[in-house]
Amino acid sequence: MKRYDVDALILEHRRVAEDHYWMRLDSDAIGQNARPGQFIHLQVSSGTVPLLRRPLTVYRRSSGSFEVLYQVLGQGTRLLSNTKPGETLRVLGPLGNHFRVLEHIRTALVVGGGAGIASLMLLVEELIRREIPVIVLLGAQRASRLVAIEDLETLGVDMRVATDDGSRGHQGFVTELAEEVLRDGLSNRVVYGCGPTPMMQALSDITQRYGVSTQLALESYMGCALGVCLGCMVRIRRNGIIQHMRVCTEGPIFDAEEIVW
Repeated sequence: MKRYDVDALILEHRRVAEDHYWMRLDSDAIGQNARPGQFIHLQVSSGTVPLLRRPLTVYRRSSGSFEVLYQVLGQGTRLLSNTKPGETLRVLGPLGNHFRVLEHIRTALVVGGGAGIASLMLLVEELIRREIPVIVLLGAQRASRLVAIEDLETLGVDMRVATDDGSRGHQGFVTELAEEVLRDGLSNRVVYGCGPTPMMQALSDITQRYGVSTQLALESYMGCALGVCLGCMVRIRRNGIIQHMRVCTEGPIFDAEEIVW
């Protein structure tokens, strides 16, 4: 798949939750070509600090623009949060592989932990377009950190929420909601997920117990995002052999049963 290295104009940028921001950028090339689960590599500063670009998933897209939804975690994303509409950022993308929507799916369970829902929104839209019933589970530490609620409500999906402190929805982990859904025994299920590594490992354990096909979008620090620096390696078991693969090129989407946690 072709990738583009472009100057993208910031069209909109705003805070949407505690430490979480949404941005829309002007790029027809990326907006036309990004697929569910793919990401961009974004230069957050015109100087040398930070030197490396930051990987951000493509949240949504249109014919002339694309959106990102991100959490402020360090120096790079903090600098990004201070940028304004009218500024221009250098963007490389779309990058990585993408979620697979299998023909036999009758019900899709989409599980997003925190800002992990950013990797899943294009997928949700694709599932709806294909008229596949979808249940979306959102998790966060507290209600003030929940994101994408309004966008999912607009899509009209079956959405359920979990917060660690019980300030909204189920009190506990989003993986507990996932197990409740899987326990109901829906046929031909496929699970998609993204979030903090402990959440995805727990989700993988649950779905493997129920024998449900699961695709996960892994998160990793990426230096080059082109597979050269080898800074984002993960262990994958295929055909009984453990291999080292790059999240930026062979991923970020992997089958849960193949990941060596």
